[in-house]
Amino acid sequence: MVVTRVEVVEELCSDLELPSDVCDRAKELLTAADIVGATKRFPARAVAAGVVVAACRELCHPLPAHIVAAFAGATARSVFRFLRQLAASVNLRIITDARCYARRLAKLLGLSEEEARAAEELCERASKANISSGRDYVALAAACVYMANRLVKGWNTEVTQRRLCHITGVSEVTLRKRIREIAERLGVKT
Repeated sequence: MVVTRVEVVEELCSDLELPSDVCDRAKELLTAADIVGATKRFPARAVAAGVVVAACRELCHPLPAHIVAAFAGATARSVFRFLRQLAASVNLRIITDARCYARRLAKLLGLSEEEARAAEELCERASKANISSGRDYVALAAACVYMANRLVKGWNTEVTQRRLCHITGVSEVTLRKRIREIAERLGVKT
């Protein structure tokens, strides 16, 4: 049985429990990519994963691309390659806002609203202090979530660097560097 890319997009949206607006936008991006020929040379599952990631980021509902790729049965490398092709061919500005990702990450970890707001505020301050320039937004968001959790709850919490790294796909060394950088530049104690 041949599965179409649209069916894969719908399956991904269902499996990842994404809102309907994200699924609809992913289908629109898939159609636009087909029209300009951006989907040539890419596996169907990588294309489907790529448009879902792009739609998620565009609508401030970010998911790590490697997780979407795993759900789709595609390699992360092929998804990233397709994302670059998609952005170039349909003039798509893929948003990489650490605040959006921090909110999503806090929700995934089951953190309180206060902790989520604190993480978003740290991301905003980091952005204004130009800490985020040239940095991976996922690592920055993870560091802000970790620091916000420590600021609100202290050391008596279940959120560990290892757990954050496992969820986000960021290395522990990178996470520690971002934590140290934010703490130094913003004067935040953790």
